[in-house]
Amino acid sequence: LRDGRELRAARVLLCCGAFTNGPSKLVPAPMRLSNFTTQTVHFSLGDSDAARLEGMPSVIAKFPTWWAYLLPPIRYPDGRTVLKLGGARVEDASAPAARLDAADRTPGRGGTRPLPEPSDLLTWYRSGGDAAARCEMEGMLHELVPGLQPLEVRSDACANCRTETGLPLVGKVRGQLYAAAGGNGLAAKSSDEIGRLAALAALGSLCCGEGGLQRWQEPDYESELLA
Repeated sequence: LRDGRELRAARVLLCCGAFTNGPSKLVPAPMRLSNFTTQTVHFSLGDSDAARLEGMPSVIAKFPTWWAYLLPPIRYPDGRTVLKLGGARVEDASAPAARLDAADRTPGRGGTRPLPEPSDLLTWYRSGGDAAARCEMEGMLHELVPGLQPLEVRSDACANCRTETGLPLVGKVRGQLYAAAGGNGLAAKSSDEIGRLAALAALGSLCCGEGGLQRWQEPDYESELLA
């Protein structure tokens, strides 16, 4: 640790998303993951807008030329009430709005670019995101919620960690090191279950709701997870 302490554990479960393969050396060899840019925009709300949207559900919207998700108003520790939106333009406007890219199972790749090196990942996170994409997402918000008057708009850079199959990588990396990575841009709503599966992989068994045990079968994870 930064303060010089050293922690020891019988088993370690690594859940570091886009940072799994670096810049810190966390795995013995790179896992089969690819990182791409993505970003979110945070809209600070005044009291009237916050009251108007109280009780709003989470929204996933898919249109012929763009897609977006929108979280309900959340009260942040700094006192702001914030609407968070993520989304992008779809590259092929003639494709159906619900089209999933065959390579990564995520909505069309509009507004993203690859981050091949850990240094690219760090630079992107420090950038605060792309200004043009921020403007596009502001337009998306006003289409979804007409009449909204945000007090402040902030952009935040994120990364989409993708796998070759479009499914998360969950299991043993080597020895007593386990990992869960590769949400493919779809993991937020599935994170509880992915976390449960990761815990099951690391523990070997886990009590299920019916009171029984679910066993985790362990194939050759090292050849499957590592590049």
